[in-house]
Amino acid sequence: MDKEKRIRYIQARDQPEKTGKEDIMKFDPNLLQIVDSDYHRNGVGGTGFHVALVDDPNDGDAKLVIMFPGEGNTAVLSLNKLMEEDISFGSNSYRGDIYDAALRPELFDEDTDEEQE
Repeated sequence: MDKEKRIRYIQARDQPEKTGKEDIMKFDPNLLQIVDSDYHRNGVGGTGFHVALVDDPNDGDAKLVIMFPGEGNTAVLSLNKLMEEDISFGSNSYRGDIYDAALRPELFDEDTDEEQE
């Protein structure tokens, strides 16, 4: 093994093993700021939903959050990645459950939303 490969191997070996929880542990839901939001009735027969533009200082990106009735029914996409036409799973994917818990109390009032339908 040449010297350059050995150095890369040692650097990679010495990195702590990722468990998948690192990003969740760094995420602070209190930093999320709703920039704008609106209710969409989803035509005449669909289930209404809330859509919000959310500033997310956790990663310095704005998110498009789409929230349907029922806990956990939330989709989150990066606006920057959408502008690049990236809608791929794994690339433009975020934990909707985390955003749901942080934003549902501010966005979703089931009594009000039932009246809007």
